[in-house]
Amino acid sequence: MESLLKELLTCRKKIKANRKKFWEENKKNFETNIQKLVKLNQDKLPKGWKVYLVASSFLSDKEIKPYDYDAWSVTELVTATQRQGFEIMIFFNKSGSGFLSAPALLSLVVHEIRHANQAAEAPEHYHKGSLNDVIAREREVDAEKEVKKISEEFRRQSTLENVLYSFDTYGWKGAKEMAILLHKGTAELYAGGYDQEMTEQEYIVFLESEKKRDINIFLNYFLK
Repeated sequence: MESLLKELLTCRKKIKANRKKFWEENKKNFETNIQKLVKLNQDKLPKGWKVYLVASSFLSDKEIKPYDYDAWSVTELVTATQRQGFEIMIFFNKSGSGFLSAPALLSLVVHEIRHANQAAEAPEHYHKGSLNDVIAREREVDAEKEVKKISEEFRRQSTLENVLYSFDTYGWKGAKEMAILLHKGTAELYAGGYDQEMTEQEYIVFLESEKKRDINIFLNYFLK
């Protein structure tokens, strides 16, 4: 993780220098970054299970923005019998995260790998989460505990990149939508159980930035 923290600091310099190029590089390297992060967490993957990685977008007749409902990623149990094998699929949605750097993707990867372990540890119970809101919420609370074990800087990097990308692509309206989602909305998504991704202070800084129509106020807060 030390190398990723160093990469995170490099990412912040790149964001300051040339955001357009930064987003282009992240999109180009999305699949590679996912593979790299999963490999870094190889020892946390469930033993004896085949884990498929998918990095793609839904086929849709409309653009899915990163703060839209359909921008979710998911970990699904594929098979869990001696005859069919023991297989899990982790889907990373490009619409919701394809523009993020490797450090900003870490929280998502750690979260989904925990889901893979939940599926391997109790396949039938995990599957019931799709049919039961209480179980689904418990799964998310447990997965978020794993995310809390990594440095807070990775969450901050994800928050910074999500808001800046939304601003650069969809203007102040998009940035506000993303900020609202990260500040309070993620906790209420689906069955719930997710941690707040943007702190109260970060949201206040964003509102100040919006009021003064200067996104650099928000950016510089993270670069201190």
